[in-house]
Amino acid sequence: MNTQYGQAAQQSTPAAMVPKTEESTAIISTLSVASKIPEFWPENPRLWFYQVEAILTPQKTSEANKYFMIVAKLSKDVIQQVADIVASPPESNKYETLKNRLLQIYEESETRQIQKLISEIELGDQKLGIN
Repeated sequence: MNTQYGQAAQQSTPAAMVPKTEESTAIISTLSVASKIPEFWPENPRLWFYQVEAILTPQKTSEANKYFMIVAKLSKDVIQQVADIVASPPESNKYETLKNRLLQIYEESETRQIQKLISEIELGDQKLGIN
């Protein structure tokens, strides 16, 4: 009976009592940081990257880890836009390559913003011919 009790006690040992290694501590830290990163904001990618970098920079996370954390936060629609990078990431600068592509795709240029504003104003001035 003591043997069974001893086995049960070993199986239910609280995580706080499990010896920590550098590897386990790094994994827990990475998971904790990754959970703080919100899902990608296609409507405002630059602000999203500001927030992500505010979370990641103090952690001194590697370029590769940043890349993988970002990929994990992309929705199906967004990841399809960068499928070539995800399927075959570059050897170096993975994070910067992905960041630049996402900004290129989702960030409206100043010219596009002005054109959009002008077209919305013009549409707002038109009257509908519905009786």
